Amino acid sequence: MAPFTMGELNQYAVSVRSIINVGEQVHRFGYSFHFSNRFSQREALIRQSEEFGIADRCHFTGYVSPDGDLPAKHRLDDVFVTTSVIETFGIVIFKAMAAACPVVAIKVTSIPELVDDKRSGFLLHPQNVDGLAEKMIWLLQNPEEARKMGQVGQKTSQQYNHETILSKHLQLYQSKQQSN
Repeated sequence: MAPFTMGELNQYAVSVRSIINVGEQVHRFGYSFHFSNRFSQREALIRQSEEFGIADRCHFTGYVSPDGDLPAKHRLDDVFVTTSVIETFGIVIFKAMAAACPVVAIKVTSIPELVDDKRSGFLLHPQNVDGLAEKMIWLLQNPEEARKMGQVGQKTSQQYNHETILSKHLQLYQSKQQSN
C-alpha cells in the first residue's frame, strides 16, 4: 500500500500529540505516513512517533517545492491530509487535487470553498482527531470511492489552473475596456 501525505504542521495546526494519535490509529491498518512541508515541530513529531511505536511507518520528507517534485509526489499518494487551520487560499490543496488525490482537511478559512465535503474529500472540525483518522482509513479502505473523490477534486482544480485564471482576467479586462 502506498503511503499518504500529511500536509504542513505548524503552531497553528492541530497538536503534535493529535497527529501522532491519528498515526497510531491508521498504523493499525498497515499504512504509513509521509510528512512533507516545513515542520516547526518536526523533532516533537519524531519523538512522539517513537513513543507511540509507529516511527517505522513515519517518513519525514521535509519541504517539497510546489514548482519542483510536488505534483509527482501527490500522484503517488492515496490521500492528502492537511491539518492547517490558517490556510488563506490553499494552493497546496489544489496541487493535491490536481493530482486526483482525495483531501481530508480542517473546516476553516477558505478550505470549505475548495474541498466539497463528501465529494472531493472530507472536512472536519479542528481537533476532531478520531474523525480525521476515521476519514483517512475510510478513504484507504475504499479505493474506488477515493478515486471518484479524487476525480471530482481534479475537475475543481482545473477551474483554477493558470490558463483558466489568465483567461478569466483577460475577459474581465476586455469587458471593462469595452464598457468604457
